Amino acid sequence: MNLHISVNNLSAVVNTSEVFEGGDILTVVGMVIIDILAFWGNLLNIIAILSTHHLRHNVTNLFVLNLCLFDIFASITLLPVAIASFITHSWPMNNFLCTLIGFLGSLLTFGSITNICAISIERYYSIKFPMHHAAHMTLTKTLGVIILIWTESLVISMLPLLGVNSYSFQSFKKQCTFSWEFDVVDKAYVITVGIICFVLPGIILLIMYWGVFRVARQAVLQVKPESTIRRVPLQPAVCNGATTGSTRRSSNENISDLRNVPRPMINGSKRHFKAANTLMVILTAYMAIWGPYFIYHMYGAIHGTVSNRKLTEVLVLWLGYSSFAINPFLYGCLNRAIRAELVNIYKNVLCCRVCVIQESHEERDDEDFFQFLEGTSTAVAVVNQHRLSVTHNKSSTLESETGYESSDMCQ
Repeated sequence: MNLHISVNNLSAVVNTSEVFEGGDILTVVGMVIIDILAFWGNLLNIIAILSTHHLRHNVTNLFVLNLCLFDIFASITLLPVAIASFITHSWPMNNFLCTLIGFLGSLLTFGSITNICAISIERYYSIKFPMHHAAHMTLTKTLGVIILIWTESLVISMLPLLGVNSYSFQSFKKQCTFSWEFDVVDKAYVITVGIICFVLPGIILLIMYWGVFRVARQAVLQVKPESTIRRVPLQPAVCNGATTGSTRRSSNENISDLRNVPRPMINGSKRHFKAANTLMVILTAYMAIWGPYFIYHMYGAIHGTVSNRKLTEVLVLWLGYSSFAINPFLYGCLNRAIRAELVNIYKNVLCCRVCVIQESHEERDDEDFFQFLEGTSTAVAVVNQHRLSVTHNKSSTLESETGYESSDMCQ
């Protein structure tokens, strides 16, 4: 009788183990896919930027390159070890390597998020103030900002090494990282990290991209189609019955030069729709990927406990890790110039012969949203400057030919 019960118990354990292992297998497959996508996606973006002159000399692309470095380092060091520890349900190496992996995990995670925040600020700066950005955002300043990003991430990640919290193997996460459940200092560190690395960047992203959207709306309203300002004939001014038509030819020539200024050819409402879509994807991705991770840990630090930790810890952790695979798409493939270079790499490296199909008007219409805004903002600035120049030239010509100031001619 006892033997029969023991056999039944053993059978139940085996069946439970098989179900658990089946779930583990699916989870591991998902983890491996994330790691592979993170590695190849970031590697291809790095190759595309470094191998193309105009891409690697673009300030925004330098920030994208730095983001790819954070993410590819994570795919090489952090994610493979996390997969191994998940499979073994324990830490397979010594304590020193556990501390090192915990440190690298914090460094690369915080650095990636901070870099995303820096990209949003740089984009707003280049679109809102294009002339000032072109004149002052030099390579030296860009590298200085990148160094600042690494320094900030390094400082935050080193605090657990200095006694503020600590890196250890967390059985629920199956990963070496910091904890929120031991004492007040640990909880304070987790809450502080959540505010600095999630709440503040989220607010900055929202403000910057809302500003970008407003610039898009203003640009569409200010910049008219090219055909409407090819040439604007000036009517002669009439002052006491006399005309001042001597300057019409030079003024018409100056205004006709505006046709060389690039202008958007897209309907305003459609541009607003595309702007909203692009920005909504970026903001939603950030909140959906990192929101559960930081909110979960901040909630745990405040309340001291959470339910169903075994499932939730792994889920929110790897949801955050998926950003390493998604970032190459959001900040690389959605950039038209980088995407074009990636297509060239695909055709050249893989020797894939494809037919080059002439882009239709609709395809050209799908240009990169941020590139459109940069060109549009620059066009608006050039048009405004040119109008001021035309007005000044007209005034100077009138003065030289009549001997009177333009303000005195109608007196």
